[in-house]
Amino acid sequence: MKIIKVALITFALFLVSINAQNINKIDLAKTSANKLFDFCKVNNFEKAADLIAYSGKDAERNLNSSFNFKVASEANTVKRISKKIKAFLDISDTYEFGKFEEKTEENIKTYYLEVEFISGNQRLKTIFSLVEVKGKMLLSELN
Repeated sequence: MKIIKVALITFALFLVSINAQNINKIDLAKTSANKLFDFCKVNNFEKAADLIAYSGKDAERNLNSSFNFKVASEANTVKRISKKIKAFLDISDTYEFGKFEEKTEENIKTYYLEVEFISGNQRLKTIFSLVEVKGKMLLSELN
């Protein structure tokens, strides 16, 4: 009987631990998105670059680092992404965060954060894909 109680308590603690980790990831994703939105609103592309995951020809850096704004081609990509986000913000009165999911694909853990941009009665739902790099959530894709 004691073994069953210990096993149940251990399992319960395990579930609580997993839930706490998920809450931390959700908060980290929302904080990162809010910071990125703030930088995009004022066209601070250099700061935005720090929150966008690199994707390009350098396979070692793909989804393992942020864009380097000092590299012209990377700066152009950051500007394009930032302007797209700014357009969502400009046409909206506000935004809300929705569902949060975690999936592992091709050995890469990706987090999906739903964002609804709201203007009056209209809602535009988008999905922000994020990857965790060095303790920060970086935008990897915008759908």
